[in-house]
Amino acid sequence: MRGSAYLHDDKNTLQYLGQNITVTAKIEQEPKTKEKYTHLKMSNVSINYSTSALKSQVYATVSGDLDIKSGDTVTISGIPTEGFGDYVVSVWRANLVEISRNSRADPFT
Repeated sequence: MRGSAYLHDDKNTLQYLGQNITVTAKIEQEPKTKEKYTHLKMSNVSINYSTSALKSQVYATVSGDLDIKSGDTVTISGIPTEGFGDYVVSVWRANLVEISRNSRADPFT
């Protein structure tokens, strides 16, 4: 069962369904490339350049086989739809805006 802080953040994230948004978040797991898209599992989400991070998790796909690693921070833009599993929203075919490599990330990945 998810805690009340997660549920509150999920509700805040869901208000953006169907709107074009910008998401900045940390990559939680090594991305996988399938069918010409890199699949991203993200957390510590900031929407539309907000200074406060939400506990919600976001799943996204971006075109291409990109050099994105676990621990990186990425900024994408796109239109979120309802998510699945632990992901409150999904952003399919998002546009990649920026990748920031975290120097403190696992050096073995």
